[in-house]
Amino acid sequence: ISYHEFSLLLFGGIIFLATFDSPNQIGITTYLVLWVMRISSKLNVFLGEGYFYFFHNRKKRSKSVNFISGIGAGGQYMSAFPELNLVAVATSHNKGQIGKPLEAILNHFIPLFRK
Repeated sequence: ISYHEFSLLLFGGIIFLATFDSPNQIGITTYLVLWVMRISSKLNVFLGEGYFYFFHNRKKRSKSVNFISGIGAGGQYMSAFPELNLVAVATSHNKGQIGKPLEAILNHFIPLFRK
């Protein structure tokens, strides 16, 4: 468990103790709802709920391009190009053409960000 996770649990305990006997329980209720939402999003990322992640190394115009991409089940698409300090995101329904956003990124955006 990281220090960040531990500090969130400690802060939750402090809120609980501070509001234990108070008639207004909005503080602890709000904290618990946000904490459950946070855990839920972490589990979705960890379990890959509806998303597929890929590590690529593609050649484009004789230069290699290293990147990570994620494809959502509803047409969401994202690519991170760490060496170029670039993140590209597309949201659309690409039924039968799931590679089109990647093709557009490699053909049109990558040449603009190369030195």
